[in-house]
Order: sequence, then C-alpha cells, then structure tokens
Amino acid sequence: MLACAHGLLGRGRQCMEMIDDAGHRVLIAAARAAGVQRFVYTSAYGAGPENPVDFFRTKHAIEQVLLASGLDAVILQPTAFMEHHVHAFNGKQLLERGKVQLIGPGTKPRNFVCALDVAQFAVRALLDDPPPFRKLTIGGPQNFSNLEVAALYSRMAGVPLRVSHLPARMAALLGRVIQPLHPGVARILRLSSLPDETMPEHFEAPVDYEREFGVRMTPLYEFVRRQVFERDSKRGTSR
Repeated sequence: MLACAHGLLGRGRQCMEMIDDAGHRVLIAAARAAGVQRFVYTSAYGAGPENPVDFFRTKHAIEQVLLASGLDAVILQPTAFMEHHVHAFNGKQLLERGKVQLIGPGTKPRNFVCALDVAQFAVRALLDDPPPFRKLTIGGPQNFSNLEVAALYSRMAGVPLRVSHLPARMAALLGRVIQPLHPGVARILRLSSLPDETMPEHFEAPVDYEREFGVRMTPLYEFVRRQVFERDSKRGTSR
C-alpha cells in the first residue's frame, strides 16, 4: 500500500487535520487489520517534532505511528515537488500572466524534486523484497532560490523577467487573517514568510541515486524546459 495524499492546501473535509493526521491514522489501522504486507508512506523532507510548521510536525507524528504499528513500513521524505513549488507557485504565473509574485525576497536556497522521480522510488519500495531502503530522503540534483526559478523560466520562455515581492511581514499578517477562511492558504503564507534560517530547505543527497537505485534525478532546467515546451505546444508555437 502507498499513502501519498496530503492536505497542505486543503480546507473543510480536505484540511490537513482530516487528511494528514486523522485520515492516515485510520488508514494505518485499517491496513494492519486487513493484513497489508507493506505500507509505504510519503512523508516530507523536514518532518520533525520541532519544525515551526504544523504540516511537518504532523508528518513526523504519522511516521512514528506507522513505525509503532508493526507493519512492514517504508518512509519516503521528498523535498518540495517541482510540479507545485516550481511550476504552479512560480513559473506558471510568468508563462500565463507575464509576471510572478514571490513572498519575501525569494533568495532562499531550496531543493526541488520531480514527482515522477519520487514515484520510481515508491515503486521500488512497494515491489522489491526486501525494499532497498526503509527511510529515504529524496531530493533533486541542485538547489535554487525562487527568484532563480523565475529567471530560468524567463530565459527558456524568452519572456521578460517581471517579479513583484509580497513582503514577508505582510504575508504573515495575511496568513493570520485568512486562517479561519482557508487554513491551507494561510499555512503557505506563514511557511513562506519564515526567516530563511528558521526552516532551511537546502539539501545535498547523501547518496548517488542513479548508482544506488537506478533512478536518474530530473534537473530543474529539464523540468522547466518541459513546461515551456508544453505551453508552446498548446499555443501552436515552437522554440
């Protein structure tokens, strides 16, 4: 069994408390009752009891529940997914509207990983007997700031780099205001407004993923090039 759902941006019945906490506790209990042979849990890089963001504290708590369950457990800890943190939250704005808004200066080094790469590790964790790892942090081959991501989209798409910045203090204030209406968006605003040293997102892989597990990690430039190509294909243009 693979558990990879999350409610980072959710609200109502799709909120983090329902999905990441209560939902996973019930799922683990149900898996144990059903005699599931192996449970692969997608946690997150940075999961820990002292993380300033509740999402990552919850991920850590569920890791502990799983390890105490008696199930044959494997834990994946990917860094920020490119599909969301590179494209949806950043480059897509530049491609579609010609301008991107970043929270704070956007200079914090971050690690991004392609979800398709993480999926290959999940398959190995599910099917290999025994699994090639029990707990694995998975990150991309390089670290980039959000500003560098926007600049890469600009160069590859051949569009001007137009960036506006929402001050971190304003983002934190908006997070408090929005919390009752949309806790998921409020969480992203709070997370993005934290001082860089409060929650480091830089990551250097401790192993060579391709040599150890046969998985080639997608470089950021390759992922961005694919997004630009898809945009151009929809428009009927070429680059």
